[in-house]
Amino acid sequence: MIRREPEGKTKKEVTFNIVKDIIWELNNPSIDYREMIIEDRVKEFAEEIKYLKGERLEWAILRFIDKLNDPSDKVRQHVAETIQKIVDEISKMSQRKLEFVVRKLLGRLEERNDRVYEHLATVVSGLAAKRPEVFKDKVDILFLKLDRSCKDPYRLDELPHDEFAGFPNRCQHARTAIAEAILEVSKKFPQSFYNRISNLAKLLHDSNDEVILIALEIIEKIGHEKPEVIKNIIRDLVTCLSHDAIRSRAVYILRNHAENNIDILKEEVDLLFEALMDSFTDWDTVEQLIDIIYVVWKKYPRIVEEGMRKMWRELTEENVWIVEWFADKYPKIVLSIIPQLKEALYSEWLEIRRSAIAALLGIAEDYPQLVEDTLPRLTELLIKQHLFEEDPDIGEEISNALEIIIKKYPWTIDDIVPKLAETLPKLITETKKFSETCLKNASLLLKTLLSVKPEAFKEIISLLAKKLKDKDDEIRRRTLLLLEGIERKPEKML
Repeated sequence: MIRREPEGKTKKEVTFNIVKDIIWELNNPSIDYREMIIEDRVKEFAEEIKYLKGERLEWAILRFIDKLNDPSDKVRQHVAETIQKIVDEISKMSQRKLEFVVRKLLGRLEERNDRVYEHLATVVSGLAAKRPEVFKDKVDILFLKLDRSCKDPYRLDELPHDEFAGFPNRCQHARTAIAEAILEVSKKFPQSFYNRISNLAKLLHDSNDEVILIALEIIEKIGHEKPEVIKNIIRDLVTCLSHDAIRSRAVYILRNHAENNIDILKEEVDLLFEALMDSFTDWDTVEQLIDIIYVVWKKYPRIVEEGMRKMWRELTEENVWIVEWFADKYPKIVLSIIPQLKEALYSEWLEIRRSAIAALLGIAEDYPQLVEDTLPRLTELLIKQHLFEEDPDIGEEISNALEIIIKKYPWTIDDIVPKLAETLPKLITETKKFSETCLKNASLLLKTLLSVKPEAFKEIISLLAKKLKDKDDEIRRRTLLLLEGIERKPEKML
């Protein structure tokens, strides 16, 4: 329809007349006619409404919103989509009129057409972001609207990998928007949620991961301002740990409130360990879970140590790696499974041996007497680098750790020397079995030992001197490499 501006009329008057004509056409008794014109008219309405202000703007919006009652799905869908586009204009309405509009919109959230429902929920969210004060006394209604169920759940870890797939579940997308409206109100009026912690706890069991994450965000803020209310939902937070997509946020909250809720968390130790094993690839979450478990251990060590033993019964690369992390941060927690760690040094699995080594060395830095009997085996593993071809850094890790232990506890050298005396000749003579990396590791260790207690190595130095006279060129060459590594000049040894 081509509209011409009547002579003598201002732009505002012309615009208002156009808007009135659109509203009049949308009141046409023929549903077929309304469906025919709706797409063009709502586009025109969205454009013209930008030029209205004050009472005229409010009149137009109120009349347009009435069209959400149209029996035609097509009409309601286009009207709702247009309302979403003019949220900025709606937000400019007076408090009284906007209250009226919001009540109407909240009432329409019972809409069964998912497209219309999605648009209207997004409008509510947008208005809450711009005018949260209008929603302060409507929080309970928003929570009630979240009770609506959808045909399918919405799980973040089940989404298609196509970045252009969008939000495929319109019903759940609408529920997310309603939750976002609640979030916007909570940012402005957090105190209004202190007595609604049970409503938030209920959302932690929702069918929509985005809703759960929004609830966790609100809970986190409330916890900072009024930590005592978190006590009532600790168990609800723990249930979130079984779900990869939301675990990290829940763990963060639990970590912040662990000290004040130990008596509750002690009943959830098994679930904490399960979450720990499920978080293998998320280092930040693993570290925070270990911190939570340590907090519980300080008061209830037996419960945590039993959880540690249960975890060890299902020996996997992940479990041993977690034990390694415990040993590095809180070595006392793993003292009860030292015998199992020692057995793991002989495992056929590379990663289990590696983590067992790291865990035992972590313990040795504070409790060397408890792992002293493993030092010969650790020395052997260090030198026999061929056991770790898939993980070339392990030799340096063991060497560095042994150096710390030896310098801190020099008496441990006496446990290492016999194994070195036994292994070095093989290292030099069995040229096909041991790589030059093995020589490097051995020289690193020898250099450290000599700096601490040189008199303990007379026999080994004598052995090396003999190898310098060997008839085999390769043996002599490998001996020279070893001596260079410990900074000993060959001519002084002959």
